[in-house]
Amino acid sequence: MSIKSNVCIENIQEFDKYEKNSISAIKIKKNISAQEILCFIQNISKCSTLSQVVLSLRGNYQAGYDIKLLLENLTFKNVTYLSLDMSTSKMDYNQATLLGNKIGTLENITYLVLYLGFNQISNEGAFQIGEGLGKCQNLKFLVFQAFNNNIGIKGAQGLSQGIRQCQQLTNLNMGIENNHMQKSGADYISEMFVSLKCLTHLNLNLGQNLIEYYGAKSVLNEINNCKLMKTLTINMQQNLIYGSGLQSLGFQIKNYQYLNLLQIDLRLNQNQNPTYFKQKAWKQTRLVKLILFV
Repeated sequence: MSIKSNVCIENIQEFDKYEKNSISAIKIKKNISAQEILCFIQNISKCSTLSQVVLSLRGNYQAGYDIKLLLENLTFKNVTYLSLDMSTSKMDYNQATLLGNKIGTLENITYLVLYLGFNQISNEGAFQIGEGLGKCQNLKFLVFQAFNNNIGIKGAQGLSQGIRQCQQLTNLNMGIENNHMQKSGADYISEMFVSLKCLTHLNLNLGQNLIEYYGAKSVLNEINNCKLMKTLTINMQQNLIYGSGLQSLGFQIKNYQYLNLLQIDLRLNQNQNPTYFKQKAWKQTRLVKLILFV
C-alpha cells in the first residue's frame, strides 16, 4: 500500500492502493454501480484529508435506492470542491430532500456542481435543496442544473431564498428550463440578484417556463443590480414574452461597465426589434461579443 500524499482516486478499485489519510481528491467520472457505492461509502469515511469529490450516478435507474444509501452515509465535512451528477436517475423529492440536508452540512464548500436534470425533484425537493444552499456561506462557484424536474413556484421560492444567502458567489450557472415557474416563480428567482453583488459570471436558463412578459422583466430588472458582471448569458426562449425590445423588458446595458460577453435568447416569443438595443450596447459598454437570439 502506497504512502503517497495528496493522492487523487479516479476509480473505486484504487482505494486499496493507498493509505486513506493520503487521499485528498476523488474524481470518479464514470457511472458507478450499486455494489461500487457500498465500497465507496466504506472507504470515503476513512479519508480524513479529503477536499475534492467528483461523482456520477447519471442514468442509474436504480439510483433512487443508491442515492438514498449514498447520502445517508457520506460525510463531506472538509470538502471544498464537490461535483455530483445525478441526472436522469429517477431522483424524487425524498432523495432531493436528503441531498438538501447533506448540502447544508458543507461548511467549507466553495465550489459546488449539481447536475439533477430529467428527474422529479418537484417543489418540495427544490425547496429543501435551496435551504441547504443557504447554509453554504463560503460558496463562490455554483452550477445548479435541474431542468425537466416539475419545479413550480414554491420550488423557485426555496431556491431563491437559499442562493441569495450565498453572497460571496462570483460564478452562477443555473439551468431550470422546462419546469413550471410561471410569472410568480420568475419573481422569486429575480429576488436573489438583489443580494448577489459579487457576481461576475452568470448563465441563467429559464426557457419554457411560461414566465411571460412581467416575469422576464422582473428577472432582468434585478440582474441590473449585479454591476460587476463580465459575462452574462440569459435564455428565456418560449415563454410567452411580448414587447418591442430589451429596453421594454427593463434591461439596462449602461449598468454593466465591465461586461465583455452578453448573450440573450428570446426566441419563440413575440419580442422583436433588437437593432436599437444592439447599437446602444456597442456604444455604452466594453462588449467584446454580443449575441442576441430573437
